[in-house]
Amino acid sequence: MKFAHPASGFAVVGVAALITVDGQGRCAGARVGVTGVGPAAYRPARVEDSLKGAALDEKTVEAAVEPAAEGVNVNEDLFASAEYRAHLARVFTKRAVLAAAQRAK
Repeated sequence: MKFAHPASGFAVVGVAALITVDGQGRCAGARVGVTGVGPAAYRPARVEDSLKGAALDEKTVEAAVEPAAEGVNVNEDLFASAEYRAHLARVFTKRAVLAAAQRAK
C-alpha cells in the first residue's frame, strides 16, 4: 500500500505486511516493511513484536502500529511535514496489516 505524491507518483509512505495466522486466528508471525518515512526503508520491530500472538482485530492492530515511525529520523518536505508523514506511517501500517491478516485467514 502506498500514499503517492500527486505530482510524481512516488510513495510519500509505502507499507508492505506479511502476516501468518495460527489455528486460533491469532498472529503467528508478522513482517512489516516501511518506506518513504525515513532516509531508508526499515522494518518497525516494535510493531512486529506487538502483533505476534495478538488478536488481529482493528482495535488491537491500531494499538500495535502506534510505534510505526518511532526511532526514525522522519523525512520532511514541502508536501508532508514530519508529523504528517509519521501519522501516515501509522495509518498505512494499520491498513497493510489488516489487509494481510484478512488474506491470511
